[in-house]
Amino acid sequence: GSRSKPVCKSDASWAGFKNTYDTKLPLHAECRAAERQLNITYTACANEKAALCGVKEAECNAFEEEKNKPNDPTGECAVNAMPREAWLGHIAQRFAGLNATFQLKKKKCEDAKGPCNYKVCDLSGLQSKRQECNTLLGDVQAAACSWATAKKVSCNNFDGCWKSATETYANLKATHESEQKQRKLSWRITERLKCLIAADGKTDKNAEIEKCTIAPKPDTSHLNITFPNLPPNPGCQDPVLFPCNGPYLAAIKVSGMDLPDCNTCPMPSPPGPPGPPVPLGDSFAAGGAFHLIDTQGYKVWGNCGGAGVEPAKCPDHPGRILTPTLLQSVMTGSFPADDPPAKVFTTRYGNFWLSQSGKVWSTGTTGIWNEPGAGKGEYLPTELFPSFFANKPPVIKFAGNEDNNIMVFVLKDGSVYWAGSLLGGWVTTPEKVLMPPAVDVKSSASRHIAVLTRAGEVWGIARDRAPWKIEGLPAGDPAKLVVHMQSHAWARTQSGRWYSWGFNEWGQLGRDTGGQIGSAAGLVTTLPSDEKPVQVAGGDRATFVLTESGKILSVGVNSHGRLGDGTTTHRRTWTYVKNLPADDPVVWAGAFEYQSFARTKSGKFFSWGYGQGKGVGDGTRQDRHLPVLIPEVAFPAV
Repeated sequence: GSRSKPVCKSDASWAGFKNTYDTKLPLHAECRAAERQLNITYTACANEKAALCGVKEAECNAFEEEKNKPNDPTGECAVNAMPREAWLGHIAQRFAGLNATFQLKKKKCEDAKGPCNYKVCDLSGLQSKRQECNTLLGDVQAAACSWATAKKVSCNNFDGCWKSATETYANLKATHESEQKQRKLSWRITERLKCLIAADGKTDKNAEIEKCTIAPKPDTSHLNITFPNLPPNPGCQDPVLFPCNGPYLAAIKVSGMDLPDCNTCPMPSPPGPPGPPVPLGDSFAAGGAFHLIDTQGYKVWGNCGGAGVEPAKCPDHPGRILTPTLLQSVMTGSFPADDPPAKVFTTRYGNFWLSQSGKVWSTGTTGIWNEPGAGKGEYLPTELFPSFFANKPPVIKFAGNEDNNIMVFVLKDGSVYWAGSLLGGWVTTPEKVLMPPAVDVKSSASRHIAVLTRAGEVWGIARDRAPWKIEGLPAGDPAKLVVHMQSHAWARTQSGRWYSWGFNEWGQLGRDTGGQIGSAAGLVTTLPSDEKPVQVAGGDRATFVLTESGKILSVGVNSHGRLGDGTTTHRRTWTYVKNLPADDPVVWAGAFEYQSFARTKSGKFFSWGYGQGKGVGDGTRQDRHLPVLIPEVAFPAV
C-alpha cells in the first residue's frame, strides 16, 4: 500500500553537502593559517636573501669598477718630471697600492657571494601548502554550490507543491460551500413542503397555508460545514551561504590572505507552469539497476553508479537511492544548458541521453565496451563520438545493450550506424549499417536490437551476424511500432493488429508456439476477446499489455512478484494486475527485467516487483507483489 506522507515535503537531499561545507570550512581556515605562517617565514627569508644579494651586488660592482680602472702612471710622471730612479720607486709604490685595493675589493666580492648564493628559502613548501588550501577552498565552494542548488531545487518543489495544495484547498472549499448552500436550500424546501402537507389536512386549510408562506426561514445552522483553516506556509528558506555573496565571502575569509577569485554558482529558477504531459515512452527509462523518470525534471532511484550518481551523494542505503530523488540535486556535472536532454535510454548499469539537437551523451557505469564515459564509472556526462557525428544529420533514436556491447544510432535521414563488438571484431568508430532507412530502434538487456524501417519492416541486429529482416509480418500492413522485451518482441501494424516473435516458454508471445521459439513473427491470439491492446511492455520472459479499458494484463515469469497479481507464481495464461485504482484507468505501462510500472489517468505512478537490489521506489528494499503508489512521482492528469 502507499505510505503516509505530508502533502508537501521539503526533502533534505542537500544535507550531505551542508555537512561537507561545515566540515571543510574550518579545515580550510587551518590550512590558510599554516600557509600564512609559511608565507611569513618565506617572506622574511626572501627579504634577508635580497639584502645579502644586494651587498654582494654592491661589492662585486665595486670590484668590477676597480678591474676596469686605467693604471698607467706616465702622465703623472710627465707632469712632475721625476728622475728615473724616483719615478720607478713611485711606480712600484703606486702598483703596490693599486694591487692592495684590487685584492681587498676582490675579497669583499667573494665574501659577499656565499651568504647570497647559499641562503635558501623554501618556496616549494609554500606553493604546496597553497595548492592544498586552494583545493580545500574548491571543495568548500563546490559543497556550498551543491548545497545551495539542492536546497533551491527542494524549495522550488516545495513552493510549487504548496501552491498546488492551496489551490486544491480553495477549490475543495468552494465546492463544499456550494454543496452546503444547495443542502440548506433543499432543507428549507423540505421543511416548507412538510408545513404545507400538514396544513392541507387541517380544518382552516387556507389560514394554515398562509402561516406556512409567511413563516421565517427554518434554521439550517446544523448543516454548516466547518472548514479547517489553511495552516500557515512554513516556507522553505534558501540557504544564506550562496557562493560568492557577502556572507559566503566573509565565511571563507582568512585575515592577511588573498584568496582566488570566487566562481559564481547559477541557481535553478522556480518551475514555470506545467506543460502538456510528456509521453512516458520518451521520458521514462528503467535500467537493470536503477530507474529514471521525467516529471518536469528527471527523478532517479536505485543503484547510484548505474544512474551516474557518485556513491558519496547517495542519500539512503550505501550505493542506493530508495525513493525518487531529483537527479539535478545528486548528479555530478550537468548537460549543456543550451542543448538539454530530450530522451533517455538505459542499459543494465548505465544510461544514455539524446539531446534536443541530436547528440548522444552517456553517464554511469554503462558497461558498453570502452567508449569514454561508458563502463568506467564515469559520472560526468560524456558525449559519444562528437567528431564523427559533427557533420552528419542529428541522431533521432539510439539503443544499445551490455550483453553484447553494441550501440546503434538512427539519424534523421534514416541512415543507421553501429559501433561496438560486431562480426568478430571491434568497431571503434561508428559504421553505416547496410539496411533500409529506419525511423526507430529498440533494445533491452538482451543479445539483439530491433530496428523499425520507414517501409514498416522490422530488422534485427546482433553482434555475430549481419542485419536480417524479421519474417512473418503481413504484406500490405506495415509495422508502425516495435517493442523489444529482452528475449522477445512485439510489433503493431497499421491495421492495429499485434505480432510477436522470440522466446515463448511462458506464453510471453501471446500466441501458441508449443513453448518453442517463434523465429518468425506471428499474430497474437491468446488475449481475452473482450480486451483490446493499446500498448505493450515487458521484461525478462514476461509481457504486459495495457488494454483500452485501462487495465493491465500480464503473463510469463513472475520472479519477485513483478506480474502484479499478488503472488510469485509463473503464469502461462493472462492475469490482471491487481491493486490499481478501479476509478482511475491506467494510461501507460512499463517494465524492465523484474520491475513493472503504471501511470494512471489522474497522474499517479505505481511500481512493483524486484525491490531487493534497488527498491521499487517506496523507500524500502522489499519485493512488492502488488503495485504500490509512489507519491514522489506525479504527472499532470490526462
